[in-house]
Amino acid sequence: MYDQIMIEVCNWCIRFLYKASDYLGMSYEEINVWLFIIIQPGLIIYFFLSSSKWKKRYLKLQMNR
Repeated sequence: MYDQIMIEVCNWCIRFLYKASDYLGMSYEEINVWLFIIIQPGLIIYFFLSSSKWKKRYLKLQMNR
């Protein structure tokens, strides 16, 4: 059952990317590169750096209490 759900989710995502490629005028491969090589790693780095900044700010506030 789990395998079938994952296959359906994967197929839905692939269909979505093909429709998005038609709408955006880009190829499926170009959208994959933008999503998984540029945007996703960029967001991971951004949230990592932001969380480090928030943690430092939180610890500084805790020490001032």
